[in-house]
Amino acid sequence: MAVLCVAQANASTPEADRFLGSAPAMIALTVTELAAASPSPATIREEQARWEAHVLHAAKGEAEKRLAYQRRLAELRAALFAIPAEGGCRRIAIPEVDAGEPCHVVDHGTVAGAPGPRLEFLVQAYGANRDQPRAVAQIVHAPDVKGPGAVVAVLSEGVTYDKPAILTVGGTTLLHVVGHSGGTGDFPAGALFAWHDQAWNRIQIAGWMSDLKRRLPAGLGIRAGVYPDWASMTAKSDLWRNDDPNCCPSGGSIAIGLRLEAGRILLDHYAISHPPRN
Repeated sequence: MAVLCVAQANASTPEADRFLGSAPAMIALTVTELAAASPSPATIREEQARWEAHVLHAAKGEAEKRLAYQRRLAELRAALFAIPAEGGCRRIAIPEVDAGEPCHVVDHGTVAGAPGPRLEFLVQAYGANRDQPRAVAQIVHAPDVKGPGAVVAVLSEGVTYDKPAILTVGGTTLLHVVGHSGGTGDFPAGALFAWHDQAWNRIQIAGWMSDLKRRLPAGLGIRAGVYPDWASMTAKSDLWRNDDPNCCPSGGSIAIGLRLEAGRILLDHYAISHPPRN
């Protein structure tokens, strides 16, 4: 499942397009979970029907629809999150988890150094087997905020999560929610947000890698996850030749420079170091 968060993704990018495609299903799932947890499920469904008829129907173009979906998902997620749950977990709606599935808290704490309202994080694991959970989710939330801004991010595609970190890049304060997918490549499963206009806005971070792969010389590729150092806006990776086994890249290495521009991470420059000839 893709990163789920309160995001301002109005530009047409691959991530924004994916959000537009997945938003109806995510909203439907959250409405179902909210109705099941509410003493007045019929009221929840009626409110959703009115929103679809009056707000969504009035949205013109993809940008307005994305914004409408973002705001509605934030409202629903905050309402669900506010309903008490058992076992220390908080209520969220993610497709990897069935309603009523056992849940336990893996980690929690405060996000140090965050501007604006205080932020906390919570990592929840799902499934009867605590040693091998069926799904893991991290939530970043503002406990002193009521309404749509209460839940900043919900991530559910990672296998493990680190503590979120606050960074400053060129005068912009960033929130880095760190996740790992696990597996052979250990690909990132996190998200990046910028503090702007008294709100956390999601930054589009996927496009730079696609851009880089298009520019690599023929016969070279990247097969493992790349974890940028967002504080310095740099990244590095080994390079694989087409016939290399996954264990043993022989194509040298690449140093990557990135930049933050208009809510997106863009490829700025790169340099390839070829291995010495035998």
